Amino acid sequence: MPQTADAHWNFYCPECGLGDRELGHLARDHEIYCEVCEHEEGRVIRLQRWLADLPVEDQALLRAGLAA
Repeated sequence: MPQTADAHWNFYCPECGLGDRELGHLARDHEIYCEVCEHEEGRVIRLQRWLADLPVEDQALLRAGLAA
């Protein structure tokens, strides 16, 4: 799986449940914490991230509650 210096990542916050689908944008390499949790609750929560070009069948394994 090739990674570039400026990769774009699908993401999901295990705490608040928001991800790229709900927020409408992919994360960049340096974005590793949930902005929503940090701004609204003052908590630093690490995002679950995977490269945007990962096949759909592999994405369901990374997001809790999704079934393939």
